[in-house]
Amino acid sequence: AAAAPGLLIAGAWLGLTSGGAWTPGVITRVALLLPLHGAFLATCVACAVLVSATQRTSRSAVILLASVWFMLWILVPRALPMVAEAVAPTPARAGFEAEVDARLRELGDSHDPNDPAFARLRADTLARYGVSRVEELPFNYGGLVNREGEERTSAAYRQHVGALLATYGRQEMVVRVAGVLSPYVAVRLGSMALSGSDSAHAFEFVGNADALAFGV
Repeated sequence: AAAAPGLLIAGAWLGLTSGGAWTPGVITRVALLLPLHGAFLATCVACAVLVSATQRTSRSAVILLASVWFMLWILVPRALPMVAEAVAPTPARAGFEAEVDARLRELGDSHDPNDPAFARLRADTLARYGVSRVEELPFNYGGLVNREGEERTSAAYRQHVGALLATYGRQEMVVRVAGVLSPYVAVRLGSMALSGSDSAHAFEFVGNADALAFGV
């Protein structure tokens, strides 16, 4: 929290020297970051004053404040990844890739002319155009097979990546619940959201990139 003013000053300097970086969206985010960190500092001060007012000696107040600080600023943030993983386990990379490969085998191999899935595609295409050989089709059948293979592969990856992102989303909910207990976690979540570096923005970026790449 103490570094927040310095970060904001550095961000302002970069914005002024980068040319056109201060868009309305950026200005809004910075304007919200300032009161967020101000509220965080005010909360810390209020907690310190409250504890000091309820303790008979300064020594007991310091011990209690240090205990609260260690629990909410150190212990809770470090324990969150383990708790989130226990609530919504993330699949191992090897297992994830094995599931994707199994799904791709179910969808068929476009490089194998005898693959049942693409054999059906060939039969359906020939029947649709009323011909008996792919050479008689009015287009390049190999291009059709390649496009179909790419679409099926992309769909399989999108399906599994979507499930993985849903798991990350459930883990994020655990972190948000912890933000109710820890002011540090709460201000971190707010800062990440306002700066566009939280999970929601990351998921949106992945979705937009996927749509741009595959036109979906």
